[in-house]
Amino acid sequence: MAKPIMNQIQWCAFEGKLVLWVDVAGCRVRIMHRLNNGSVEDITDKIPDGKKMAVEAMEAFGGAANVSEVYPPTYEIIRAIRALIAKSTL
Repeated sequence: MAKPIMNQIQWCAFEGKLVLWVDVAGCRVRIMHRLNNGSVEDITDKIPDGKKMAVEAMEAFGGAANVSEVYPPTYEIIRAIRALIAKSTL
């Protein structure tokens, strides 16, 4: 089972400084990344199994696709992003 990188109390305290998160809006679940210039990019499709990982992260935090919210990434998402960075594809 997917495990969020932080608990609900930590997430509430961290939410204003988001760099990487799972976003649910309009019944779409996406992995979002804030770039250094402040713009936000949907990186779901850049990650192998990104859509599946995004849904797992949402569900692991108790969310649902029909409720707009932001959630922390899972350790699996972090590992996948690190692998992409190592390959210079992200």
